[in-house]
Amino acid sequence: MAALFGPMLKDWRVRRRMSQVALAEDAEVSARHLSFLENGKARPSRDMVLVLGSALDLPLRDRNMLLQSAGFSAAYPDDPLDASQMAFVRKALDQVLKRMEPNAVALLDRHWNLLQRNRPLDLVLGWLWSPSPVPARVNVMRDAFDPQAMRPYVANLDVIGPALLDVLHREARVDAGSRQLLDEIEAFPDLPRRTGTSVSFPVIPLTFSKDGVTLSVFSTIAVLGTPTDAGLDNLRIETYFPADEATERFIASL
Repeated sequence: MAALFGPMLKDWRVRRRMSQVALAEDAEVSARHLSFLENGKARPSRDMVLVLGSALDLPLRDRNMLLQSAGFSAAYPDDPLDASQMAFVRKALDQVLKRMEPNAVALLDRHWNLLQRNRPLDLVLGWLWSPSPVPARVNVMRDAFDPQAMRPYVANLDVIGPALLDVLHREARVDAGSRQLLDEIEAFPDLPRRTGTSVSFPVIPLTFSKDGVTLSVFSTIAVLGTPTDAGLDNLRIETYFPADEATERFIASL
């Protein structure tokens, strides 16, 4: 297993677009020693692996994998959100989802899978999928491009689509799961490409149109501060705000 460390370290360094010199400086080791670690001529200590994981700004789950590739046990727990020790975290997340009403809020993992949602988002998704029920598994990134999901109702996919794909391309450079998600999306037909279309709004909104109703929202994304659990490090909270008064009125009417 330890033989995997060098190639994995180099792969992450390349993904982060860092030279050996740059990574060595951040990790406070010599470039020569880093070269030896990558080509297998030297073996790292556990502390060295943790320092390199921090210097590469790896997600905690990937730091665990880097440790295991060097023959060490994982350093960060990866507990499910329903574990007893997560009670106060669940309470905080529930409060965020509830107190942001009437704005729609989604709890997502790092691959844009919807884990939890508040009532306003449940109502909006119900409106979009009606008359069919909302699927048990929703991926907010993939479903925006899926002709069998939300794509028919995304009115400005030519504008918002390239921006979303840019985000996913950046994530795919450093995450295998994101790469898989991007591959799934790129298999869909007629993906939007950059057109240089101008946008008058300060941020690019996501606009839906269905049954004569137009709904336009923009979002903010928050993460938990200083997590030490790999599962919590994986979470993001996306809040959707109305981009115009008509949208605000429509969501309130739901």
